[in-house]
Amino acid sequence: MRMRWLTATCAASALASTAAPAAELAARGPAECPDADELSFRVERHIGVELGAAAPLRFDVTFQRAEAGYAAQIDVSAGAGAAPQRRTLTAPDCSKLGDAVSVAAALALGVAAPEPSDDGASEVASAPPPVAPAPPAPAPGTDDAGAQAPSPEPGARWVPRLSLWMIGDAGSLPSPGLGAALGAELASGRFALRALGTILFEQQTELASLGATAPGAKLELLTAGLLGCTVPSGSPTEQLSVSVCAGLELGRLAGIGTGVPEPRRGSALWVAPLVQVAGFWAVPDTALRVGVLLTGGAPLNRDEFALTGIGTVHRPPSLVGRLSLGLDVAFD
Repeated sequence: MRMRWLTATCAASALASTAAPAAELAARGPAECPDADELSFRVERHIGVELGAAAPLRFDVTFQRAEAGYAAQIDVSAGAGAAPQRRTLTAPDCSKLGDAVSVAAALALGVAAPEPSDDGASEVASAPPPVAPAPPAPAPGTDDAGAQAPSPEPGARWVPRLSLWMIGDAGSLPSPGLGAALGAELASGRFALRALGTILFEQQTELASLGATAPGAKLELLTAGLLGCTVPSGSPTEQLSVSVCAGLELGRLAGIGTGVPEPRRGSALWVAPLVQVAGFWAVPDTALRVGVLLTGGAPLNRDEFALTGIGTVHRPPSLVGRLSLGLDVAFD
């Protein structure tokens, strides 16, 4: 009897010393990502039991920074000799990514989760269950992190901008001069529609004269232009971007005679096709951009401005050029 009792006691001790198989979870990654304890707490909250009473699966989670935010690599195995199954999830925020990882782990454990016994304790199956299949693919409109992705829009969104420019001009008036322009733009993706209202400040020009007063004229140019633009390479959302444009400018070149007995005022229609190269630098953390415009125009109407009986004051050349520096702001 003593030998039987001793044998039974030893067997009971051996059984008690053998730990029941349980779920395990390990995690590593940047400090802002959930650690193993936090992930375990989230998983237990989803499955309603402690990991020690859950199906014997092992989860090795590795968080790392990615181009679009954060990525988590999850290796799930059913035992030391079993080949792990791997899944990768991504999200812009590591805390939200941790929520997605805990949901994925809970789904994997839920497939083989034990049923509670009559006395309220959870029983673990004696044979280790196979590795649970990966969670079902997210429904359309959701990403791997479980967050609702924005529905695709029927067309790209148009972003309005306003701009102010200082201009240096060569050719439009008799001498190189200055001006200003007010611009408005609608941009969508790589394409933009740009409107510019331009004034070249009044300029005095004189003809050579032997008298005390030199005859001449005061001239100014007012125009409105419309251009279509595109970004040939790169992305318009980059900090540095370049676009090319083409369009048409209409306006009025006007002048009044000076230094003559009877000054008269005259004007001519201004029509000029335009080509433009624009470069922009986006000011970080603002809606502002600093821009440079290099514009070339070819006036189609080249009427002469002349003083009767004295001579020609100005005739636009076949090509004019402008360099503009300015600032624009987006209304997103």
